[in-house]
Amino acid sequence: MLLPVRQTAVLAISLLAITRLAAAQAPTPAASPAVERYFEETEGWRFSWGTDTTFTLSNLEEGSSNQSNDGTTSFDALWMRLYGRLTYQSKAELVVDLFSADAAEPVIFGLYARLTPSPHLGLRVGLIPLVVGGWQDRAYPSRQPLIGPPLLAQYILPLRNDSLPASSDELLGQRGAGLATHYATGFPGRGAAVAVHYEHCWDTGIEAFGRLGGVRYRVAVMEGTPGSAATKVRDQKSGTSLQARLTYDFGPRLRLGGSWAKGPYLKEKLAPFLPPGRSTRDYRQALWGADLELKLGRLEARGEWVQNRYDSPFVPAALRTQGYYGELAIAVATGLRLAARYSGLSFSDLADSSGRRVSWDADAGRFEAGATYLLWEDRVALKAAVQRTRLALVPRRVEDIAALQLAFSH
Repeated sequence: MLLPVRQTAVLAISLLAITRLAAAQAPTPAASPAVERYFEETEGWRFSWGTDTTFTLSNLEEGSSNQSNDGTTSFDALWMRLYGRLTYQSKAELVVDLFSADAAEPVIFGLYARLTPSPHLGLRVGLIPLVVGGWQDRAYPSRQPLIGPPLLAQYILPLRNDSLPASSDELLGQRGAGLATHYATGFPGRGAAVAVHYEHCWDTGIEAFGRLGGVRYRVAVMEGTPGSAATKVRDQKSGTSLQARLTYDFGPRLRLGGSWAKGPYLKEKLAPFLPPGRSTRDYRQALWGADLELKLGRLEARGEWVQNRYDSPFVPAALRTQGYYGELAIAVATGLRLAARYSGLSFSDLADSSGRRVSWDADAGRFEAGATYLLWEDRVALKAAVQRTRLALVPRRVEDIAALQLAFSH
């Protein structure tokens, strides 16, 4: 069932008004850790909920490189996430996460159970967040000072998990095509892989996590890979991937992290199209990377670098990608923060049938800058941002976006 944008906006604002009234009549709870900012720890059983809802005005054009694999973008007019959590103390919980863009029917974004018997070991099972990357935990509007994502978390490659380029020439002919990528060998549909890791799609799997001294660890077995997630159990994938992440806190100001993942990304239904004697398990995505977070008074700096590789059956060389971003944010006045980020992607060279070497996809760079003003604590924020993305195609493609966003969180 589709809801008009106006009705959805009224509903969201009404819910926030009720929440504010209830908060004014109740004692102020203690602040919760940043990663658990939507929910409070309580004794016994308790149900809680949270939301990230944004209303955005922008000059976004169809076919923008900001599109995710489901066709949505962070600049869509209405973007809504709704969370529900049933918790028993801090030991067990059941979480459901719903998502809707432009008032479309909500879909299940995440659904998992988590057990935490001790700080040293916990388990998460179901449709869970990706393990790799420093961006994943900051992909919500209330957790980042800008509007758009960095390229490595969203840019769509001319590779698919459900169809195959029959040669290097065919792959090179799709450079910069994004969601429009199409190959005859395989099946039609939207199966494009993303550059490094996909912030907009969780994966089916089981994860162990915990803390040993200053080291936090996450290790998971997933149905898909970071760039080609399996959002349903046994989503026709040919095998499982391993993902791991370690972070270390050097006190409250500096955190370093590292990520690694490897696994097959093609769907099993492609098996009849592969070379004799080969299976979909032979073609993998592999990545490794590092990230950091630095806080110095009013200044916050973050950065991430990831090396990524895809194998494709009829392309003779491994397809490598480097993705990175650097971000600065500074509080300049009460409630006002300025931020800027530059992200980039570069691709390894591939020879076509004439021997000419060219990057297998268009190298890209994206700059975004903006301001955030908190209208009501951290629950309502007004954001303004400008973004420029450049793709090294012929002719060069330049995309400019200006946006104004009203963001609600609870």
